[in-house]
Amino acid sequence: MSAEAQETMELRDEPETTESKGKESRISDLPENIRDYIRALRRENKEYRERLKMALEEVQKLKPLAEKAGEIEEKYNKIVEKQREKLLAKLPEDKRDKYKDWDIVQLETIAEDFLAEQEKRQSSPGVVQGRPLPQKDFAQMTQDELLELKLQNPEVYERMKNEFFNKKYNILGG
Repeated sequence: MSAEAQETMELRDEPETTESKGKESRISDLPENIRDYIRALRRENKEYRERLKMALEEVQKLKPLAEKAGEIEEKYNKIVEKQREKLLAKLPEDKRDKYKDWDIVQLETIAEDFLAEQEKRQSSPGVVQGRPLPQKDFAQMTQDELLELKLQNPEVYERMKNEFFNKKYNILGG
């Protein structure tokens, strides 16, 4: 039991003095029903002191657990903040302020979606959505197909033409 608990118990204990012995003799002069009531109060007082003692001991046992829980909570909060910063760093700067207070799970989903969208855009630069790329090699395409490709998607046409001539040149030169 801690010193605080012990001190509390000592304050509540009534020391036996000559004064308390004098009280006993005065109590014996009282009517029976009042004496019974006083005895019942003393028993109840003793029970409450015992409960208090047990409760104080329990508090002392739980203090280390409460301290440990506080440490764990602090570590958890640090981890969450690091994760939040890492996820926010994946977003564009103009979006970070908007999402800074969001739940980690939601923020993670948003960051993943943003990165997937960004990778999708980067993997196909210059390609206009909705126009399929030709399935044939440049050398296998007819004049009509080449003309259609040149009109619809000049960047792809130029790239395919350059690749074709580079391959042909490398074959002839190498």
